[in-house]
Amino acid sequence: MVDLPRSELNDLNAHSTWFSGFYTVLHYQQVREVMKSDNDNDAVVDIIRTYLSLLNDEVHMAAQVGLILLKRNSELQHTNESLEKKLIEVNKELTELKHELQLKLSLLRALAEEEGDQLMNNPYGSLSYQDLQEKMRNLEEQNPKLQLEGKRHLKCSKIFIIELLSKRYRKHCSHSQFKIQNLSEQLSEGKEVCMQQQAFIESLQEEMEQLDLLNSKLREEKNELI
Repeated sequence: MVDLPRSELNDLNAHSTWFSGFYTVLHYQQVREVMKSDNDNDAVVDIIRTYLSLLNDEVHMAAQVGLILLKRNSELQHTNESLEKKLIEVNKELTELKHELQLKLSLLRALAEEEGDQLMNNPYGSLSYQDLQEKMRNLEEQNPKLQLEGKRHLKCSKIFIIELLSKRYRKHCSHSQFKIQNLSEQLSEGKEVCMQQQAFIESLQEEMEQLDLLNSKLREEKNELI
C-alpha cells in the first residue's frame, strides 16, 4: 500500500483547526465594536474579504487532498496490474515446463524403444535392456508426481499472489475510505460554517445599510441646524 507522506497527512489533519482561528479573526462582537467606534465600513469590508480569502484557501486545499488520494489509488491500481502480469508469466512458465517435460519423456521413451529393439537383437544385451525398462517405469511413475508437484506449486503461487493483492487492496481501501470520510466530514463542517458566515455577512450588510441611513439622517439634521 502507498501511504500519504507525513507532510500531506499533517496538512489534511491541520485544516480542521482553521475555523477556530477564523472565529478569533472575525468575531461577531469585534466587528460590532469596529462599526460602533469608528463607523468605518471599509474595515468591515476588509474583514469580510479576509474571511472569503481564507475560505477559498480551505476549499483549494481540500481539492488538493482529493487529487492526492486519486493519485495514490492510481498507483495502487498500477501495482496490482503489475502483479497480475507476473502471475500470468508464472502460469505461462509452468505450462512451458510441463510441456517440455512431456516432450523429454516422449523422446526418452522413443530412444528407449529404439535401443530396446537393438538390444533384443543382441544376445548379450538382455540385462541392459531390462535395466532400461526399469528406468522407463521409474520415469513414468515419477511423471505424475512431477505433474502433481507442478500443480501444487502453481496453486500455491496463485493463492499467495491473490492473498497478497487482496490484503494490500483491503488495507489501502480502508485507509483511503477513512481519509475520504474524514475529508467529507470536514467539508460538511466547512459548508455549515460557510452558511452561518453567509448569514452573518448578510446581517452585517443590513447593519451597514442602517448605519448609512442613520449617517444620512444625521447629516440632514446637522445641515438643518446650520
